[in-house]
Amino acid sequence: LTGRPQNFVRIKLGRMRVRVIGLHGNRQNRMGPGMLKLLARAKKRFAGIRGMQVERKPAGFVVHYRNVGKAGLAGVERSIRSFAKGADATVLNGRKSLEFLPLGSKSKADALAAILRRNKRRLVLYVGDDQSDAEAILMAIGNRNFRGALIRSREVKAGGIRKISR
Repeated sequence: LTGRPQNFVRIKLGRMRVRVIGLHGNRQNRMGPGMLKLLARAKKRFAGIRGMQVERKPAGFVVHYRNVGKAGLAGVERSIRSFAKGADATVLNGRKSLEFLPLGSKSKADALAAILRRNKRRLVLYVGDDQSDAEAILMAIGNRNFRGALIRSREVKAGGIRKISR
């Protein structure tokens, strides 16, 4: 289960026989007019800010800020959160990034819940490294057929890691 397109991950895995669910389990292949306008606003708002990148995806986009220096990080995070509050979109947390998708889009937690429901007699393993993974793992912890691990990173809130390790 990944936020990347399925084909991108499939290429990386080679011949490994595993099921890949891309784009958080969402099936949209194209950006609608509303998302295109929001993307244009994001590009304009964050243009020229060192260490920031706006990445287009099939149905939405991601605002990355992991390369912003420590001195400007707090201001950049406030600016991104402010932009997200006014967005007519589903906003997902990532590793120093926010992903903007059409309203009603699934999160990793939504997709993982569906996987668990369909596989009650199978053990579901989940390994993640960002805030959206932490949220998915927290949602799934009570399921008997679930085992999850969050790889520690500076970019995942420590509170999520403590809760997961109970």
